[in-house]
Amino acid sequence: MTRYRRPVSSDLRFRRGESLDGSFPPPERWQHTGRVLASDDKGRHLVMRVLEECALDHLHLRGHITDTHKETGLKLRYDFVCAGLPPHVVRNYAAQSTGRFPYRPQHERTAPQEAAYERWRRAVCAVDLFFTDTVVSACCYDIVPCPAHLVLLQAGLIQLGRWYEKNRKGP
Repeated sequence: MTRYRRPVSSDLRFRRGESLDGSFPPPERWQHTGRVLASDDKGRHLVMRVLEECALDHLHLRGHITDTHKETGLKLRYDFVCAGLPPHVVRNYAAQSTGRFPYRPQHERTAPQEAAYERWRRAVCAVDLFFTDTVVSACCYDIVPCPAHLVLLQAGLIQLGRWYEKNRKGP
């Protein structure tokens, strides 16, 4: 009696939907979002495009926020990411760093990060405190608000859009 290997879903032999040329990303990328086939920049090939990358895309596709609200939220998110504020996992297990003063010069922000932080901070301060938590949660931390807080998000994004419009630099 010989044993045979049972096929498992993680085997590459059974992943027929993926191609090796890179036009299909890994299945984890499409786990919780929609996708659409679109032509590439040159119009020669069909490639998979994701529809939802963040909570703002999710809310926009369902009609809860408008295009201008989405663009305003993405501006806030851009400054948030450029400032280096998103949470990330970093741990140093070096023995020489234990038991010392936690502030180190290598943790200082660079000049572009500091400028992005100042823009983000001024934008957040322009929104009323009543709306700030919902706006920051949805735009920066990708938390989709509950239906009761959608009105707060819309009002906060309107205030934020006015602030961006007023403080726009350039022509």
